[in-house]
Amino acid sequence: MVLREVFVSAFDILPANKVDFYKTERGCMRGLLRALKTNVVSRFLFYLYIRVLFTTYRLRVVDESGSALPLNRSEGLYYIWHQNLIAGLFFLYKEGVYGHLISDFSVEGVIGGFIARKFGLKVVTKSKATSFMRKVLDVLEMNKRIYMVGDEYKKAEMLQRHIPYLCARTKVPMRFIECSASSALSLKQRWDRFKIPLPFSTITIKITKPRSFAFDAQHEVVET
Repeated sequence: MVLREVFVSAFDILPANKVDFYKTERGCMRGLLRALKTNVVSRFLFYLYIRVLFTTYRLRVVDESGSALPLNRSEGLYYIWHQNLIAGLFFLYKEGVYGHLISDFSVEGVIGGFIARKFGLKVVTKSKATSFMRKVLDVLEMNKRIYMVGDEYKKAEMLQRHIPYLCARTKVPMRFIECSASSALSLKQRWDRFKIPLPFSTITIKITKPRSFAFDAQHEVVET
């Protein structure tokens, strides 16, 4: 309901056959997400709304990474789950990070990428093109650090194949940035139940222990 009220003015500028708020709650949310992905004005209003929310959040960090260096100087491929992207971006914003964020073409990825650019991060969009892997390898080899948005997988065999490969190729460890909010709006229509922390929520961040990958004798990627 809050998001609908915030963006009514933005969606009014769209053709009626593209976004319809008033049929059902599901139709309203579908229209909201479609507009956020396709309409720049809607994304900018959402960004302003998120910036306001950020001023109300409280941050709690549990760092199990074992690194004595601040996030901006620690090596690693930092992995944030899709559903907690807003909470993750809040953490990166508070840490004042810079560098590159890997996102995708999903609604959440487009929104997150837009917000990340406003914070000064350079966004690389996932694709199957060889140029994508080359770009990410170049960033990791040069900076030894990158942030990635992806699916909620912890087991090595369930991770997207390019993630262990990137870590093995560049000798950079992988660390999960696990995010949770004391209260959040969960979008049940989304496959990942995308969550937007509510005002005055406590955002808890857990940076996990590093996981390392390498090539074995058969040139297969294995976790070490």
